Amino acid sequence: MQVLQYVWVGLIWAFAVFWIWMLIDCITNEEDSAERVTWALFIFFLPPLFAPIYFFRRYRPRKRERIASKNVTDGSVSRKGT
Repeated sequence: MQVLQYVWVGLIWAFAVFWIWMLIDCITNEEDSAERVTWALFIFFLPPLFAPIYFFRRYRPRKRERIASKNVTDGSVSRKGT
């Protein structure tokens, strides 16, 4: 029984870190102020729902764009099959 409690506490801490990470990312990286405020409020007041939604809808695509643009500007685009 005690091990299960440690697992739950670990999951809660992990989600709390994820929630804060998404909230900070939203506040610092959203360009439009209206979207920034809207996302931040949703993430703050309903974290179990909107933190994962923000991660998949905003954070990951923005991260992929940065990686792709870095690869193109560096000239290090990998070509499969060659």
